[in-house]
Amino acid sequence: GLPLGSPAPTPIRFVRTGETDATFCIAADLMRDGFYVNTAVFPAVTKGQGGLRIALTTHQTIDDIHGLVVAIARRVRP
Repeated sequence: GLPLGSPAPTPIRFVRTGETDATFCIAADLMRDGFYVNTAVFPAVTKGQGGLRIALTTHQTIDDIHGLVVAIARRVRP
């Protein structure tokens, strides 16, 4: 139910969060929870269409990914 930037099956996912300030706040909250994500905000993306870039790797477990998705879902509105 997260607002993904694309449904393509790639190892890097983009979850839309909106404005720059909101994107940075969500990323900081996630970091405090132990999840490290990259942010993408203007001018890298359209103004007001910022988001979190999440790189999935073979080093993460299904539980790691599930925990991250749940943590993002608590903070991002679809």
